[in-house]
Amino acid sequence: CLLVRTADQTWLVNTGRESAVPSTVWHLLQYYGINRLDGLVLAQMSAPDNSGAAAIVRDFHPQHLVVPLLRTRSPLERSLPEIAALAGLTPESWQQGQKIPLGPGLSLEVLHPPSDSAESHADDRALVLLFHAGNQTLLWAGRIGASTQRDLLAASPNLRADVLVMGTEPPPDEA
Repeated sequence: CLLVRTADQTWLVNTGRESAVPSTVWHLLQYYGINRLDGLVLAQMSAPDNSGAAAIVRDFHPQHLVVPLLRTRSPLERSLPEIAALAGLTPESWQQGQKIPLGPGLSLEVLHPPSDSAESHADDRALVLLFHAGNQTLLWAGRIGASTQRDLLAASPNLRADVLVMGTEPPPDEA
């Protein structure tokens, strides 16, 4: 997960795994005194990345629930209507090209997926987010396959980030 905080906003990207007992992410939010989320972004529709979504929604009442534009057939995706009902929200879908302000001096760009993507693997339907904080950048790529990695580099040959957050399954492409 990634916790993003400004003076007046708190966003969580992915919830991690969850069980019947409070998870590490739940404890992290409590440790920082967070009782409510401005937004919860489920960047990847998979249990290893977001099986804790229902518990986080139930206990931290996000004002926005964000999911990738492209749908999957994952069990987590099938439970999304229940999670949205628990939050009392209609999920928002982010797609390539959107720029979202998160607070003073902090914004993000959605680099993937485009609305016309033909990707068929669930991993390649995930959100790829480029955060801008002043002069610093953080690229959240999650677990995307080599095909999506190549597409990102082709679409943005000058793509650079100060920090890269990326899964190891599948392994990152050398480029």
